[in-house]
Amino acid sequence: MKRTFEVTVKISGKGIDNWDTKDGITTFKECGNSRSTQNSIINGIKRDLGKTGCKLEDVIKFTETTVETETKDAKKPTKKTTKKQATITVILKAFTGMNIGTYTAQITKDGYKITTKNGKEMEFKADGTQKVDCKNPKFNNRIEVVAEA
Repeated sequence: MKRTFEVTVKISGKGIDNWDTKDGITTFKECGNSRSTQNSIINGIKRDLGKTGCKLEDVIKFTETTVETETKDAKKPTKKTTKKQATITVILKAFTGMNIGTYTAQITKDGYKITTKNGKEMEFKADGTQKVDCKNPKFNNRIEVVAEA
C-alpha cells in the first residue's frame, strides 16, 4: 500500500529563499508506506528544512491519499503442469506396534512420504521402515500399506 501525503506548512529562517514560498507558506508532497504516521512525515519535513537553515513554524494542512498497490506475493498464478503423484493409504505405527493413525502416503522413487496432522513430513523406505527424522533406529516408526488409492 502506497500512501501520499500533502502537507502545507509555514516556515521561517535564513534559508527561506531556497524554498518556493508565498508569504512563508509552502506545500510538501511526501510518499510513505502503510506504517507512515503523521509525526514521521512532519519530522521528515523538519529534517529537510533544517538542512537549509529553515524552521517549521506551523502545520496548516495535512492531507493523505492511499493507493492500493500490488504486492510481490500477489502475482498472477503461473500455469504449471504437475504430475499427479500416486498415493496409497497406510497405517502409521509406533515402534511398540501401537497404531498412531491412518494417512495418505505419496509414492516417491525411494519409498513413501506422509504428512502428519501437524504438518511434519516423514519419509519411509519401500519396506516400511522410517528413512529420516529418527534419532535412534531402535525407536523407529513404521508403516503398513492398507489400500492402493
